[in-house]
Amino acid sequence: MTTRKAIAVANHEIVTLAVYLLGGDTHRVDTEDVAVKANDLAHGRFTWRKYRDQINIDANRRPFQTRFRHEAASRISQPYRGRG
Repeated sequence: MTTRKAIAVANHEIVTLAVYLLGGDTHRVDTEDVAVKANDLAHGRFTWRKYRDQINIDANRRPFQTRFRHEAASRISQPYRGRG
């Protein structure tokens, strides 16, 4: 019987896969949908330290802001935040 080895996967790779699985190769996907999908793929990796049951959306945005600033980040639509 062989044992499986864990593969180290960077956060930006998980978020990129989440965008792809949500159809980001053909249309824009919402940041919040990406956050949920990324957390499904790597449970607990994108959550708050103190509140492990809540997804930290900033932890999902950061890989795009640092790695794919222009091209990939343009595939994610930001939620509308109305003023006032």
